[in-house]
Amino acid sequence: MRMLKSVAAVAAAMLLAASAQAQAPERKEVKLGVGGANSLYYLPLALTEKLGFFKVAPYYMYPGFWEGGPAIHLFTNLEKWNSLPPAYQTIVANAAAYANSDMMAKYDALNPGALRELIGGGAKLKPFPADVIDAAYTAAHEVYDEISAENADFKTIFESVKAFRNEGYLWNQVAEYTYDTFMIRNRTKG
Repeated sequence: MRMLKSVAAVAAAMLLAASAQAQAPERKEVKLGVGGANSLYYLPLALTEKLGFFKVAPYYMYPGFWEGGPAIHLFTNLEKWNSLPPAYQTIVANAAAYANSDMMAKYDALNPGALRELIGGGAKLKPFPADVIDAAYTAAHEVYDEISAENADFKTIFESVKAFRNEGYLWNQVAEYTYDTFMIRNRTKG
């Protein structure tokens, strides 16, 4: 029972830490500019609005392909993890999954209102120019290729991520993308 309470306390602490981490800014300084203008790249809108970043960087640039969605990660020592009883591993895994889902759901719920506040406060939404986003994508993948050449673990994980992503896009372009596009087109109809 004592161990169960300890694991529950760790799980609760993880949830609190994840919640606090989700509140912290991803970047403390605005360093990115396009065309000589201070810009804020794709941060969660609720965070951008809450911290007033648009006052120093009036352009909110999108999309941020390098951060399609946030995720909370939990890393543990494998030996310590394996020493936990399966029930405790399940508690920790479920707490981590909940913290991740809760954080994403909060941003999904808060971002529409934050977008209205940003625009109302003078922020300017601006898509990255195609050549900029294409160059960033190419440069990022050049870095991933360099890391893959030097790190077999990274290569294995990244190849798996790419394969999964590409398979997911096959379905998303049929179902999710077309549904979202349809609903966006029709949102003013009621």
